[in-house]
Amino acid sequence: MSGASGGKAARAHVIRAAEAASRAGEVGGKAASLARLVAEGVPVPPFFCVGSGAFEAFLARRRAALEPVLSALAATAEADLPALAARARAALEPTEVDPELAGAIRAEVAALAAAGGDSGAAAAEAPGSFAVRSSALREDAPERSFAGLFDTFLHVPAADVPGAVGRCWLSAMSPRLLAYCVRRGLDPADARLAVVVQRMVRSRAAGVLFTANPTGPLGEVVVVAGYGLGEGIVASQVETDTYVYDRASKAWRAEVALKTAAVDLDDEAAAGGTRRRPVPEALAAAPVLDEAALRTLLDLGLAIEASRGHVQDIEWCVDPAGRVLVLQARPITSIPAGRRTIFDGNNITESYPGLCLPLTYSILRRGYEENLRRTARRIGIRPARIAENRRVFEHLVGHIEGRAYYNLSHWYALLRLVPVAGGSLVPAFEEMVGVRERRAGERASGAASRLREALDLGRLVAGIAWRFATIGPAMRAYKARFDACARGHAATDLSALTPHEVIDHFHDLFDEVMRIVNAALVNDLLLMLSVRGAKGLLERLGFPEPTATFNGLMVGEEGMESVEPVRSAVRMAEALRRAPGLAARIRAALERPDPRAALLAALGGSDAAAFRAAFEAHLDRYGDRGPEELKLEVPSFRERPEALAALVLTLADSALEEQAMRRGERAIRDEAEAEVGRRLAGRPLRRALLGLALRATRRLLRNRESARLDRARVAGMGRRIFGALGEKLAAEGALEAPADVHYATVEELTGAIYGSGIGPGLKRLVAERRALFDGYRAKDPADRIVCQGTVLRNFIPQRRPAATLAAGDGAAGVLAGTPCSPGEVEAEAVVVEDAAAAPDVGGKVIVAPMTDPGWVFLMIRAAGLVVEHGSLLSHTAIIGRELGIPTIVGVKDAARRIPTGTRVRLDGGRGTVALVGGGPGR
Repeated sequence: MSGASGGKAARAHVIRAAEAASRAGEVGGKAASLARLVAEGVPVPPFFCVGSGAFEAFLARRRAALEPVLSALAATAEADLPALAARARAALEPTEVDPELAGAIRAEVAALAAAGGDSGAAAAEAPGSFAVRSSALREDAPERSFAGLFDTFLHVPAADVPGAVGRCWLSAMSPRLLAYCVRRGLDPADARLAVVVQRMVRSRAAGVLFTANPTGPLGEVVVVAGYGLGEGIVASQVETDTYVYDRASKAWRAEVALKTAAVDLDDEAAAGGTRRRPVPEALAAAPVLDEAALRTLLDLGLAIEASRGHVQDIEWCVDPAGRVLVLQARPITSIPAGRRTIFDGNNITESYPGLCLPLTYSILRRGYEENLRRTARRIGIRPARIAENRRVFEHLVGHIEGRAYYNLSHWYALLRLVPVAGGSLVPAFEEMVGVRERRAGERASGAASRLREALDLGRLVAGIAWRFATIGPAMRAYKARFDACARGHAATDLSALTPHEVIDHFHDLFDEVMRIVNAALVNDLLLMLSVRGAKGLLERLGFPEPTATFNGLMVGEEGMESVEPVRSAVRMAEALRRAPGLAARIRAALERPDPRAALLAALGGSDAAAFRAAFEAHLDRYGDRGPEELKLEVPSFRERPEALAALVLTLADSALEEQAMRRGERAIRDEAEAEVGRRLAGRPLRRALLGLALRATRRLLRNRESARLDRARVAGMGRRIFGALGEKLAAEGALEAPADVHYATVEELTGAIYGSGIGPGLKRLVAERRALFDGYRAKDPADRIVCQGTVLRNFIPQRRPAATLAAGDGAAGVLAGTPCSPGEVEAEAVVVEDAAAAPDVGGKVIVAPMTDPGWVFLMIRAAGLVVEHGSLLSHTAIIGRELGIPTIVGVKDAARRIPTGTRVRLDGGRGTVALVGGGPGR
């Protein structure tokens, strides 16, 4: 090769940053990523690359000496790899870069040293030194990262850069890389190693940013930061601070360490390199990063993630001028690639709290699918659009570590089926279900033509307007058909049926309920829009606290069926107070070994006739309303009348009276209506408009609560059906015990009965499921779970312990949530996690992770309610308003931060709860 042609070939191997993106096949993963960052305007220290062709030419000249070593690699034990690596490295000696390439590298190094920050980065403090890093063509790939396996050289003087490139090539035969290749089935000689030469930044701080927590919730962004160069952080040579950003709450939390050491450039070594140095005492306990730097890093990280479509592991540094520079960006290979899915348990836990066994979950999953599909059709979404998005309807709920969650990603996709206005419905939906992380409205991708979209919108508006105008008759028709369906089921003698007939009866009943019950879901959709409209109108009319005013105007509404079980129980309690002898007999009966039989005997006397009639009437009409009423595995009052008797006894011990409840509710409503009268005096048209909006909202609320009581009745039917089926399968020997039926899904039970299922048999299936759910009982998964790719491959984050609420009126002493029922109260807090095992709550503020409709019997004795989950339209909120109890929902970590015995001040109008006295034991 002539000198001219050799020099030209050598220069071809030196690839500048501007060329790297178009020559990705020669520069490797790291350099290609850096080039992409530069093109996107991300600040990156200037660099160039020695292409992989130079490394291949280097290997080709030594291939004969290297071949025997590589042939022995597959058969070499891991313990013998260091010796084999030494032989390989000896075969590569000498590692000097050939003179033509060395000259081309030195020329580019000189140009880089003279450059003034052409990539948007500031000039480094030590412009005469460079970082020399590997950039293998497979490096940083999702399936094989090669992270840290090749050598990196820092603070390399300009004259020594060619030699550092040769030493970087030599690291292709290091023991650690050979071990990695053996385990992955790779040929180290096929590494196609390129080398990045980058101007060195003498950083004052450096670290790593993960746009998703690799060992925790994917909804967290994690920043690890230390003083000095990043080498100290990645090699665990220095202490670091950790900053975690929660995307849901948009808040940072920090773990600030005591820093004693930093890695810095070694100014005294002629060959460059780094050294550890002590951290000045004034900086040791201070945070490495300030708020501005964290915000810059967060913005850069999220922008890079959005550009690449996958979560990122980003190395960064802060230069002496305080500017943040990005040194590397690669995928987090431990997190699966693919679609991101957000699960949220904030609202669904009100209906399905805690563990949700397979039978119940299979019914609720199919129920959501069928109900939402039919509802979409009823409000005017085209059948073709529904069919195209069938997967959206099939996966509206998820089951994570035994708990039910909404699949928010699919709910948002469902809302986007609404033409043009779909994105604007997102805030109303989030308010209705109590979602804490709010998303901006989105439009569906691949939208139809404007004409088609306009036609779809017209069809939808007409459909919703028609449903709004006819919701009264529709709900009356629904109630008539539902009651007929319930009567038909009650008349069915399940004991006389075979297992085939029992499961057929369930499927027939399910199909019939699905045909009629989506009218109630249409009502919920209209209510969602109506609540948002009424609150918006109050705001436009100048009410300073529209949410509090709205809540007050909703209190004391007559005809709320969900409140009737409470009134019935209170009336029974009043009857017991008038018959103390009967109360004593019931209390004694409940202490007997067989409390149910003893209770029936106690109610057999003539003095108990009136109470017994009321008690039986309550069980007949409201026997399915109780704690965890929608979970088939939880017995209702109908199955356990002794539990209802115990509840009535507790109410009898209190001073609660129905008329007093009504007076309290009316007082709150009168105060809110008086405010409306004052503010809208002399403005009759506006007052009339507000009145129309409020009447519509109240009517829809009544419909919703009536339908929610019907849901409890549906669960009661399911409880009866599968109770009978469990008895029959246990009698046949298909199950060990009747209750085992709850550990199989409807599909599995149907398959076992019909012979169409695949599996080891119900007994073995149930044994495996019991063991699985026993493990789930020890878990406490977070309310919000973000998954990437295959859900079952993801780490499931658990709820974090929360600090106890501190005294005072500052931010540290006040928790906030969604105000649902106005009123102020100062009382002792009592934490309740299980309504069935609740302590005395009379006159106290109940603090709970969640409630369900069956908690209403507990709520009525409380002075106030503070609940972690829920929304303005959750059952807790509605019952709190109806009963006139100050209520706040959506108070994050309330049950962990407010211990039992703490004295708190609750403001249900503003949505705040504050510690006003000492905690327990103070």
